[in-house]
Amino acid sequence: MGACSCESPWTGDTCGSVNCSLTDCNGHGICMEACPRNRYGSDCRSYCYCYGRGHCHPVYGNCTCDTGYTGAHCWTKCKKGYYGVNCAQKCVYPDCSGNGHCSIVNGSCFCNKGWTGTSCNIILRHHHHHH
Repeated sequence: MGACSCESPWTGDTCGSVNCSLTDCNGHGICMEACPRNRYGSDCRSYCYCYGRGHCHPVYGNCTCDTGYTGAHCWTKCKKGYYGVNCAQKCVYPDCSGNGHCSIVNGSCFCNKGWTGTSCNIILRHHHHHH
């Protein structure tokens, strides 16, 4: 395993964080240290809670939720019929013909056993071949 040799002000195993004592952002910005998960603010002193379903903004601490979850702390799963980022998109087949459920991630139908098709409206038949 090789270690990264980072260019200043970048630091860390993968050069993914910034050592703010090494830069003033050329006077054109505010240095934001990449905080560990669920920490934010100056010196990453503040805690935020996105319940493992999102990540928090390094400065403001508000949660950006993973696809399929919503709410201030991302603990709300998309309600039936909705999916996507902030649950903002409507499933085309919210009840999947009553034979499946709509994915909170990409809005496609997951069909119950024995059903198939975009809206789970096709019954799966087992074909027996006669010789």
